[in-house]
Amino acid sequence: MNYITIPLENIDEYECYIERFTIGHSELIIQGHHPKFVNTFTLLFTGVKFLSAHTHWIGARFRIGSENECLKLLEEIRLNNFNEEMLKLAAQKWVLYLNEATMPPTVILALGVQIL
Repeated sequence: MNYITIPLENIDEYECYIERFTIGHSELIIQGHHPKFVNTFTLLFTGVKFLSAHTHWIGARFRIGSENECLKLLEEIRLNNFNEEMLKLAAQKWVLYLNEATMPPTVILALGVQIL
C-alpha cells in the first residue's frame, strides 16, 4: 500500500482539521499538529472533486487508493453523469486519498497533494 509520506514521527497521534475548503471546492487545506510537540504539517489537496470527512480527527496516515477503489467511488457518485469510458479515464487522472483512522473513513478525491 502507498501512503502520503509526512516526515514526522508518531503520525497517528496528530490532530488534524480542515483549515480551508475553497469556493468551488477545488482546494482543501488540512492542518495537523501533535498535542505534545510543536511539530505541525499542512496538506494542500488540489483539484478536489469529492470530500467526505469530519472537520476534526486524530491520525494523519493517508493511504493512496488503488485505481479500482477510485473507479468504485466514481461509479458510486456518478461524477457529472460520466459514462463507463469517461469513468475509467477519470480514475486514471484523479487520486483517491483515504484516512481509515476515522469512522467513516476520510475520503478525498483530488488531482494531487502537496506537503507544505
